[in-house]
Amino acid sequence: MTELTDAAGPGRGGRMSRQRKREAVLRLLRGEDLETVSRALGVTAATLSGWRDAFLAGGEASLATRPADGEALESERLKDKLGEM
Repeated sequence: MTELTDAAGPGRGGRMSRQRKREAVLRLLRGEDLETVSRALGVTAATLSGWRDAFLAGGEASLATRPADGEALESERLKDKLGEM
């Protein structure tokens, strides 16, 4: 296991801080296995995948030449999701 492993999971409230979510996503982007990270953090693979997708969508939005509002970002995310299917 890595030093970033947190066997305690998301905590009693079932919520995880933004920093811990970011660290989890970075572990995935660095090549760690989705199932391994999800088990180590006590969250489902689907939840972890959702965090990763949101993180990447936010990064992509920051590269836009003009600012987009939240509704436009969500619309683009949904269009991308449909394109994947």
